[in-house]
Amino acid sequence: MLRSAAVTKKLTIRASHRGGTLGRGVFATLPIQAGELLEESHVLVIPKAELPLLEPTVLDHYQFSWGDTFEDGAIAFSIMSLLNHDDTPNTRFERDQKNAILRFYSVRDIQTDEEITISYRTTFPDIPLWFDAR
Repeated sequence: MLRSAAVTKKLTIRASHRGGTLGRGVFATLPIQAGELLEESHVLVIPKAELPLLEPTVLDHYQFSWGDTFEDGAIAFSIMSLLNHDDTPNTRFERDQKNAILRFYSVRDIQTDEEITISYRTTFPDIPLWFDAR
């Protein structure tokens, strides 16, 4: 059975100043080792035809690319949907499309109070971000 860091109380949500604005982020409450499974998140898959309905809403900023050609979207049902972007992230994610799950793994050791980050450019590295990635 997989155990996630969230289940073991290694993650929390709190204020983040990433990108120069105040928002929310996910932070380590205890040290995390490289390669550790941080979370298994079930997702709600959004078919390509319905994605335009998300664009004018805040949910558009929380979706992951999904499907064999990444033309669908997915919303994670966990605190991992609040992960912020970093060009050198400390976490990566894997899509389990068969089971509609995202798995998040640390890519290096993460210290207590460090923000957990992913790259929003994982699927499409050349697409510009909608914010200033400082």
